[in-house]
Amino acid sequence: MLAKINVKNKLIDTMKIFKTRQQLADELGISRATLSRKLKKSKIEIPKGLLAPKDQNKILALFGVEKDEKNFVETK
Repeated sequence: MLAKINVKNKLIDTMKIFKTRQQLADELGISRATLSRKLKKSKIEIPKGLLAPKDQNKILALFGVEKDEKNFVETK
C-alpha cells in the first residue's frame, strides 16, 4: 500500500514539471500568441503537447531568463 502511495506521489511530482504553453506564457507575463510568434520567429521547434523541462529551459533562455527553483532570474 505504501509503495502505491509513493508511486502516485512521484507521478504527481513529474506532472508538475511539465507545463502547457499557456502556463509558461503566464509565468513570463506574455500571451500564448506572443510566445508562439517569438518561437516561430526564432525558428525554435518545440513538440506539440506539454512542455518538458528541457523545452521550457530553451524558451526561457530565448527570453533571457533562467529558472532558479521557483524564481525567475534575468540573465541579460
